[in-house]
Amino acid sequence: VKDVDFGNGKIVVRNGKGRKDRLTTLPNSRRTPLKTHLRFRLALHLKDLEAGAGHVYLPNRLRYKFRNASREFVWQFVFASAVIRDGYRWHCGDSALQKAVKQAAQKAGIHKRVGCHTLRHSFATHLL
Repeated sequence: VKDVDFGNGKIVVRNGKGRKDRLTTLPNSRRTPLKTHLRFRLALHLKDLEAGAGHVYLPNRLRYKFRNASREFVWQFVFASAVIRDGYRWHCGDSALQKAVKQAAQKAGIHKRVGCHTLRHSFATHLL
């Protein structure tokens, strides 16, 4: 959650290809839906905490430096799994994202094969 910067319209993508962090844009048209989604995630996170869960794995050695940070909302995944495992809520899996993209394409009436990589190339083309 902490990698979403609504004020500047930026998102930090961590550990991408080559284990690099990258910066991408957050379009104005997506800010309100994303804020709505984050309110839902906050409510879910608070329920997780009440149930004694709500942890996430922290990168590198931060879990030793900041002992309670794994329970803070800012460290939670924006797109989290529906399942809690051992008190931890992971990010949603690749297949869940691919399925969501496929369903969105069908709903939009797109009859060509569409996947995450297609969206990446379309985004790059529109930036040019």
